[in-house]
Order: sequence, then structure tokens, then C-alpha cells
Amino acid sequence: MAYENHDPHDPIKADSVNNMYLAFEPYPLESREAMDQFFIETMAVRTGDPAESPIKKIEKACKRPREHNVFLLLGHRGCGKSTELNRMKLKLEEQGRPVKIIPCALDLYLENKPEYSDLLILMADALLNIAKEKGAPVRKKTLNLIKSFWTEGEKEHEITEEADADAGFKAEIAAPDLIQSVLKLLVKVKGDVKYNEKLRTVYKEKLTGRFTDWQRVIRQLSDDITATVGKQPVLIFEDLDKLDQDEARNIFYQHEGKLSSFAFPVVYTFPIALYYDSYFRSMDSFFHVETYPMLKLRNIDGTPFPAGFDKLRDIVLKRVQPGLIDDDALTLMINKTGGSLRDLFRVLNDASDRAENRESDKVELEDAKRALINLQSDMTRMISGDQHEFLAEIYQGKHKKIEEKDKLLEMLQARTVLEYNGERWFDLHPLAADYLKELGYLP
Repeated sequence: MAYENHDPHDPIKADSVNNMYLAFEPYPLESREAMDQFFIETMAVRTGDPAESPIKKIEKACKRPREHNVFLLLGHRGCGKSTELNRMKLKLEEQGRPVKIIPCALDLYLENKPEYSDLLILMADALLNIAKEKGAPVRKKTLNLIKSFWTEGEKEHEITEEADADAGFKAEIAAPDLIQSVLKLLVKVKGDVKYNEKLRTVYKEKLTGRFTDWQRVIRQLSDDITATVGKQPVLIFEDLDKLDQDEARNIFYQHEGKLSSFAFPVVYTFPIALYYDSYFRSMDSFFHVETYPMLKLRNIDGTPFPAGFDKLRDIVLKRVQPGLIDDDALTLMINKTGGSLRDLFRVLNDASDRAENRESDKVELEDAKRALINLQSDMTRMISGDQHEFLAEIYQGKHKKIEEKDKLLEMLQARTVLEYNGERWFDLHPLAADYLKELGYLP
């Protein structure tokens, strides 16, 4: 089969080790076709309760208009939550609800301390694009207000609440060419936000000083969409869980009131490590907080959890033809990646590369071992000093009450510690445990 023009965001079912990389690229399932072919239901195993699902909670909330409908979705990177959000998007769209996923890793430079104001700009841009796609009439004065923010030298006109109330939906509707010109303007603004640190600071000051106006822009756009479609828009901010601790604090802390001040559904992904930050407790009053659990391979008492292993095995075998991966090799790769799909897909790719280099038609046990050594090396170089003793204590039974929150934050961020479902307990990544055993910190 020829795969030269294949979109890597849409996996294939591999029929040789040469194209296994197309089956296990680290991208979430996105299209309806990919969902139908490759999606495996795992939620009951993740939560330990068939009736419990953080994604279903969010999905239900998206169908129930209310004043406070903004979520933080926590979860380890690469655990599968993006696929679940894409699946939720497809289901909501099939019910006629307008949904936009905002890929922050593309729209922002995540390594350069993005600002809360950047998200507000992306929010207005997403809503205006939804309005255009749905043919929703947009008020001319809303677009003029957007232009007043970003057009240099133009007088900044404020819209009063009284004017809003009087005009309602009888306000003058913008022509399509005005909508298109404002969308082009926002493309420029987004480029400035991503690449021009000086302008981004200016934009933050503008939005902070005139937040009420920008909040009104967003509200009017969402109201116009709702009036046309009959259902509220839904916005999902992806990739924010990839932020490090300082970057996430910079966006959310002190700005939670602004980021949660919208009546239509908004979902922000969020780094799970910061759940244990002392300041996070203040977030509960602003956001609905949901956690997407890891798939676990053992219980808190150390006994195996076969249901977790079986789900991971099903996910892998759904993407390859029979006989491409030796059973022992697959068992080892699953057990040594601790339930992390991101890590499992990485070692599958590395192992298939080695098998291809050997001109073999099958991934063997030695390929798996070499791939796991590479992952272990990348992971454990982040461990230093008294972190070794800290990790050893977790492995030897200190799974729940952990006083050293700063170290826990660091190790969760580095993915050497994983958090599991139900009782919210912690365990070492199996490769980190092997590393500590090699050094003599564990028997």
C-alpha cells in the first residue's frame, strides 16, 4: 500500500513494520472515520465505575445553558483526553451544536509564557469563525468594537450596556466583507501574539484596561450564534496541559475571574501537576474541575489490574495486522510504560524502526527492550539529589498522602510519577522504578 500522501493525523492499520509509524504517531483520533475504525472505549476501566465519566459530565453541561459553564479538564499528557474531546465534539456537532477546538500549540508559542489575554483573543476569533461558518448575522457595532482595539490611531469607542439593551438583535447587521476584514485583522493580531513579544504586552494592557468591552464582544458573538443556530457555541482550548508550571500559573492565576466569565461552555485543558499547587484551591470557585484518569496496570496494593492491560493491548492490536508484534514484546512495552499511551506509542515506533533496520518483518523482544532503554534514559536524566529517596518512598507504599508538594509537582511534570483513578493515588513510572532499582534505592 502507498502512504506517501497520508495525513499522519489520521492513523492507518499497519500491515508491515515499515508503516507502523503511521499507526502510532502521537496524534489524537480526530475524524469520524478514524473514530469508527480505531476508538476503544476505556472510561469504565479508567474511572473504576461504568457510570462515571468526566467527558460525559462536560458533554451534558454543554447541552444545559447556564451562567457558569466553564471547565478545567486535568489529565496527564498523552493519556487519551484529546481523542475523547474530539469524540465529544463530533457528537455535539451531530446534534447541531457549533463546536470549535482551539489548538493552542499552533496558535501560541507555548514556550514563551503566553498570557491570559492571548486566550481571550483566540476566543473572539473562534466565535467569529463559527458565526461565518453558520451564516449567523453579526452586529456591525460588535465588529467595529473589535477593530477599535487593534487599529492604530483609531478612536476607541465604548459600547454601553444601555445601547446594547436598546439595540438587541435589531442592531444593524454587518456586511460579509466587514466580517472578512475583521477576520483578517484577527489573523494579524494572532501572529503578533505568537511572534512579537513587545506587541503582545501592548495587547495585554489593552485587554486588561478594556476587559468589559472585550467581554461584551465575546458575549455578543456568542448570542448572535445562539440566536441563529438555536444552541450555544462550545469552545475547547487544547494543548494548555503541555504548559510547564510557571507558564500555566502565568495564564490562570490572578486571571481566573476573566477566563471563567462566560455563559456559554468553555473547556480549558490544564496541567494535572498544578492540581497539587497550593493556589489551585482558589480555582474551584471559578471553574468546574474534572480529571481524566490514567489507565492503570496495577492496584494501589500492588496487585495486577488485568483490565487496564487488556484495554491497552486492544488499542495497539486495533492498529496493526496480526503477527507484526511479538506477544512478549508487546507485553513488555505495555507493562513498562505504566498506562501512558504517549509513552507506549513512542516505544512502539522506536521498536518498529529497529525492526525495520534489521530488515525483519516483526517487532521482537530485543527491539522492545532497546526502545524502552531510550525512553528510560530521557526520563530519568531529570531525577537528581534527594528526588531519588522521594520517588522510592512513593514506590514502597506512600501512594496517597504526600507532604512534599513541590517535589510531587516536579515529578508529575517530568512524568516520572503518574496519578491514577478513583482514590487519586500515585505510583512511579515503571521505567523510573527500574532506574531506582539499578541505583540501589529500591530492593
